[in-house]
Amino acid sequence: MLKTVIAAFVLLSCSGAFALVSNDSDLVQAIHQDQNVNFIEAGNMVVTQILPDDTVGLPHQRWMVRLSDNSTMALIYNSDMGDRVPLQIGETVAAGGQLIMGEQGPLLHWLHADPKGRRPDGYIYANGVYYGGK
Repeated sequence: MLKTVIAAFVLLSCSGAFALVSNDSDLVQAIHQDQNVNFIEAGNMVVTQILPDDTVGLPHQRWMVRLSDNSTMALIYNSDMGDRVPLQIGETVAAGGQLIMGEQGPLLHWLHADPKGRRPDGYIYANGVYYGGK
């Protein structure tokens, strides 16, 4: 589902409250502390690579992004949970989801609504459009 968001920052509805996300400092800190986080948000991430879709099991779009400390990480979006995200290299995105510290590096997953309501809804925000939420 798409929602157009008119704001200079990411505007995320979470339990009826709105929060502005304009940087990646919490995400960078969690990665440096090697922490898995059930839900975390970050902004100003720059797309550095568009990876091939993962078509084994549920379909996922995958990208690499650069963070403010110049490290990189993967964003993994379950593309059957919402519209495809038309990202290009060099674009700036924001996202909220589950941080997993994997063997191949950190990744941000669950970038979509949770149909069972067990976790906060994830999202990707790119080019003024909000992807993956309800």
